[in-house]
Amino acid sequence: MLVLLAATACVRPSAVGVPSAEDFVPARADAAPAPGVTPARGARVTAPTAPTGLSDAVAAAIDRYPTDGSYAYYWPPDDGVWWGTTRDVRYDGFLLSPADPGHRSHCVGLTWEVALDVLQAAAGPDRPINGLGLRDMLQLRGDWFVREPGDPGAAAAIERAGVGVRVPWTELRRGDFLQLWWSASGGHSAVFDRYELDGDRIVGVRYWSTHPFLGGIGYWTDPVDALHAVYGARLRAPEAWRRAGGPGSVAGPG
Repeated sequence: MLVLLAATACVRPSAVGVPSAEDFVPARADAAPAPGVTPARGARVTAPTAPTGLSDAVAAAIDRYPTDGSYAYYWPPDDGVWWGTTRDVRYDGFLLSPADPGHRSHCVGLTWEVALDVLQAAAGPDRPINGLGLRDMLQLRGDWFVREPGDPGAAAAIERAGVGVRVPWTELRRGDFLQLWWSASGGHSAVFDRYELDGDRIVGVRYWSTHPFLGGIGYWTDPVDALHAVYGARLRAPEAWRRAGGPGSVAGPG
């Protein structure tokens, strides 16, 4: 049986990379998602069109996190600034997010942490990820944390940085990233685990994240009927990364 309870929106940063009180917003019920991301109950899983990429590496990474409640969920107060990661997140010698002493996290901080772990491992220790500089990485973080209700989140972030591609919601594989928006409440950042099926029809999406109803990191299933939009994203293998500064990248042409 699939159950959906009221949910909260994930934090998003301002353009300068520091969240403010107005950055904690619910999704609008009338926010219009891009074509092809509005789930329909009864849709079938379709054959994948994108290579596997780093999905298996992401799946292995999330399996290393405990799901016994020791890594709790936490949502900061409206006047707080907290990036929501369980460990220090560093890039190019800079601390982008300090570890929470109690291993707490929120959804978007946790998935961003996982993505950077996998991308850095693929690039090599202490090597830039696809040539991204610090400014580029802050831009990636801003896109990942979503700037407006209904934004694609991780899908926009990795596509713009040249390290991944968007994936249709019926072609997901374990280890793909998700930005979910619910019908009349908020959004959620997660990692896809599997579809819930009724025969060959998709009726639910099971994912890994940190969740208030779980008390921390674990697995949760949303029924398709409750989802306003699903943005899927897959990290590419390094040989398929676009050149930093190329079309669609953070730095722009040239």
